[in-house]
Amino acid sequence: MLVPFRRRRARPAAWAGVGVGAGASLFDSNSIYAAYVNRSQNAPRLSIRIRGVCEKQELDLPPKRRSEMMEETRAKLIRAGRAAFAEKGYAAASMDELTAGAGLTRGALYHNFGDKRGLLQAVVNQIDAEMAARARAIGSRAENAWEGLLAEGAAYIEMALEPEVQRVVLLDGPAVLGDPSRWPSQDGCLRTTVDTVRGLIAQGVLKPVDAEAAARLLNGAALNAALWTAASSDPPAVLPRAVEAFRCLATGLLAARA
Repeated sequence: MLVPFRRRRARPAAWAGVGVGAGASLFDSNSIYAAYVNRSQNAPRLSIRIRGVCEKQELDLPPKRRSEMMEETRAKLIRAGRAAFAEKGYAAASMDELTAGAGLTRGALYHNFGDKRGLLQAVVNQIDAEMAARARAIGSRAENAWEGLLAEGAAYIEMALEPEVQRVVLLDGPAVLGDPSRWPSQDGCLRTTVDTVRGLIAQGVLKPVDAEAAARLLNGAALNAALWTAASSDPPAVLPRAVEAFRCLATGLLAARA
């Protein structure tokens, strides 16, 4: 396929003395990005994005491969963001260091997540989904559905002691992203709890209350217990108190036995 000829633009005088490497042309097709250049303290920083053959090759990739590359880029950014947010916290995490560590640019971050906050949202969604899956696995080992529901809630609260969960999900998450009950990752947890509660009501284990209302209160109790534990000055001391209170509140839903 023939590529239309494009006339090279004359190199602006403001770029005099700025090079991209010995023997390299400013429009070298093997270059994708040039470094940021600051000729002097009084000169503006120039961000030079070089478009060449490589960029065209990316556009010519099959849709499936292009989609795979996009997913790989997102995965790299989420891994880097997860590590940076857990180690340094959201406020102290540098986007330049984060993207450089992933071998990418800030442009890739903006393209995939919009901004640093968007990346945090993706990281929180991933960790919170993992927390829910782990809690369900623990609950599935219980003797019955009721004990499993209690074990699942208690397991979620206990994860507040894990450094990554504590800092990223339970401290920085609410501070930056707002009310955790409105996070997309919480929707799946709610649906699962509604189904469990509805089944327990049908079995006569729980009182005939509204299943969604009961599920929201149970999930809210576990979530707020985890938030309280994480934000306390002594999380290990608070944890058993939080778990005990959660169990007591949940037990109030039990139907009276004949």
